[in-house]
Order: sequence, then structure tokens, then C-alpha cells
Amino acid sequence: MRRLAAFGGSFDPVHRGHTQGARHALASLQLDLVIFVPAGCPPHKLGEPLTPFCHRFAMLALALREEERFVISPVEQQVEGPTFTVDTIQRLRTQFPGDRLFFLMGSDSFAQITTWHRWRELPDLATLVVLWRPWGHRDWGEVPVPEEFRPRLVRMPQAASAGAQLAEGSILLLDNDPVEVAASDLRERLRRGEWPGDLVDAAVLSYARKHRLYHEKGHDGR
Repeated sequence: MRRLAAFGGSFDPVHRGHTQGARHALASLQLDLVIFVPAGCPPHKLGEPLTPFCHRFAMLALALREEERFVISPVEQQVEGPTFTVDTIQRLRTQFPGDRLFFLMGSDSFAQITTWHRWRELPDLATLVVLWRPWGHRDWGEVPVPEEFRPRLVRMPQAASAGAQLAEGSILLLDNDPVEVAASDLRERLRRGEWPGDLVDAAVLSYARKHRLYHEKGHDGR
């Protein structure tokens, strides 16, 4: 039985914070694959500008080109209308029957999980792995946790290894040394023509500039 982790997000654009977190989870959870799932039409971002899926997928492919255990799934591209995490996980379970499935998310997203569609079902579909991100909270104690989830929580120090002993249905709080970067800040910096340093892969940056994805008139992909 393989150990697979789905990592969903807009990836608009993909940056070093995404890849660093995925590498940390890969090693800590002894994963066989991390499946990056670019969002189709995320309901929490309806009405906000979103770079076309084809460009976000292409940038992911460039950023992950040397990572043998990182793959990309177009599963949400095939959905009409809003895409919900609970449905995506169910589709991945159908696609990978018999494998152990994890779902990676940041602590900032976990803090909002009660706003997600059918959120109570998520831990029974995949082991939730919450990567520490400092946005809005100073420590784990400040991250709101639904009462229904508290009995499932497992805290894992950064240097530890979860191995195979993590029970099905657990919610793992995974300490991490996050790269402090947000895609929204990167988009603004790129819009102003600023150099993002090593926060964005050089090939991704070249692609974004070639297609004018984050220029002064917005990031509509034209």
C-alpha cells in the first residue's frame, strides 16, 4: 500500500513555500508521492481574479520538473462549477484504491475549515496533515479547532517521523519551518516588476513574464 498525499491550492503562482512544505511532508510522513491538485473554481475565491488553469498547471510542471515523487493532478479541471475539497478527495480515492491517502493543508486554511463544504467528512476520507504557517497565529494554541476534531489531533514535532503508526482518521499537526511568502504578495510584487528572489523558480518566473500573467493590468492570462 502506497502512501500518497494530496496537496491542493490555487498555486497562483507556485512558490518555494509550497515546494518546501511538500518536501517536509514527504520526508516526515514517509510518502511515496505528493499529488499537487491545482484548484479548479475554489468557492472561497469566487469573484476574485484567478489565472487560467492551463497556466497554473504549466507553472507547476516547471517548478516540479526535477522532483520524481511530485506529480500533478488535473482532477479539478474536469469539474464544472465550484470545486470542493471533499469531492476532490473522493475522486482521488477512486483513482488510487487501496492506497493510504493524506491531505496537506496549512494551519491558516485549517483555521477556516468549518467554512468548507461538508468539512466534518474530511478526516474519514483522508488523514489531514496540517502544516504550521505563522499567518495570523503565534503558535498552535491560537489555531481554532472544531470540538469534533479535538479527539483526533496528533501533534508531531518537526524532527520526528510519523511513519506508518499514524492511525486512520487522525488529524496531524506537523511542525514546520515555513517559508514566509504568500502568493498574493508575490502577484503584487510581480505586477510592480519587482524581482522575487529565490521565492519563485526561475523557469516559473520566465513563463509568467512570457505570458504576462501578473502584469500591471491584472493577471488575466492574456
